[in-house]
Amino acid sequence: MTRTVSTILFMILFSLFMTGCAGLDIMPQKNAMIPTGGGYEDCIELKTTDTLKLYFESNVPLNFNIHCHKDGVKTTHNEMNVTRWEGTYTPEWGEYYCLQWQNDGATMADVNYGFKLVPPESP
Repeated sequence: MTRTVSTILFMILFSLFMTGCAGLDIMPQKNAMIPTGGGYEDCIELKTTDTLKLYFESNVPLNFNIHCHKDGVKTTHNEMNVTRWEGTYTPEWGEYYCLQWQNDGATMADVNYGFKLVPPESP
């Protein structure tokens, strides 16, 4: 490969990297092992202008919810019992929110999940 072609190829790849490659939606990968009868939480501070994009997948069905403790009272959203879920969540108020999984099954749960804040849309 000539030096000019190498330079052009590098510039194209660098440009794609710097613009965020709009088609690539990368979320941090996390893992949790949840024993039978056990639970697991991962928490994040959210503002009303935030949108949280998240997913998870488990080898067994889990009770999942997103919750906060507003004024000392646990307020739960998105309650479901599933092995896989992907979606977004926009909070009603600014609080510290937790993603919570509960394993009521007879098998250890192996959970892969990820979440990230989605930047607000530009006007």
